This record gives sequence, C-alpha cells and structure tokens, in this order.
Amino acid sequence: MKNSFLFIVLTLFLTSNICAGKLSDIKVFNSNGDYVTYKVEIVTSPEEQEKGLMFRDKLKIKEGMLFIFDSPKKASFWMKNTLISLDLIYIKKSGLIDSIHQDLEPMSLKKIKSKSKVKAVLEIPGGDSRLYGINNDSFININTKNVFIFIKPN
Repeated sequence: MKNSFLFIVLTLFLTSNICAGKLSDIKVFNSNGDYVTYKVEIVTSPEEQEKGLMFRDKLKIKEGMLFIFDSPKKASFWMKNTLISLDLIYIKKSGLIDSIHQDLEPMSLKKIKSKSKVKAVLEIPGGDSRLYGINNDSFININTKNVFIFIKPN
C-alpha cells in the first residue's frame, strides 16, 4: 500500500507540467546547423514569472531562465529590479523565434513586447545572442517529455 501511494505521488508529480525552478538543458539551433546549449531555470507559475531574474547580480556562462506559458499569448516584459543586462528571446509555439531584444538596460521600466503570440521567453546574459549567432532564423526546442518512474510494488 505504501509503495503504491509513493508510485502515485511520484507519477503525478513528475508527469505534470515542468516543475518550476527545475534546471534543464535546452539547445538553440542556428540556421547554419550549429547550436549552443543553455542550462536554464524553468518557470511556469505566474508568481515565479513575475519575479524572473529580479535582484540577481549575475548569470553564469550559458545559463538563463525559460518562461513557459500555458498557452500562446502576446507577452510583455521589463527590466524592473533586474540588475544585469539580458537578451530577451520571444519564442513561438513552433520553436521559431518571434523576436530578439539584445543588451537590455538593467532596471529599465520600458516594456519589451513580443511581435505575435508566443509560447515561451528565454532570458540569457546580455550579448549572448550576438556572441553565439542566435537570430530570427534560429530554433529553440521548448517541447518537453514527461518522465515516468515505476516502483515495483512489494
């Protein structure tokens, strides 16, 4: 009985949408076939999305934050209380780039809007999109696979 309960809890937890705060590797593919891998913190809840990278004083090389929305929407971000420069990449449901905003000014209250409805937003260190050749022809795979853990009952 105890193992069955544990199985159900773990299955529900791990097969739900991506867990907020989870670190995951994503690849950004460029039109020439090259790619760069980022270790990203994934946030899905409105509260975590509202906070984002506020008050953080650094991002490590090839690290970022990926915001995934329940459904595609027109998105708007700002740099309020964000202490570091960021590149902001709006991503369509297909994984294609909607738009890229580079070297955003820390602490700015200027709204940065997507051109169309997007499924996700990737924040990376300011200048990275230029450094790694990320452009409007790039592709980011934002699809995730569910993980199942099977515990053999006693």
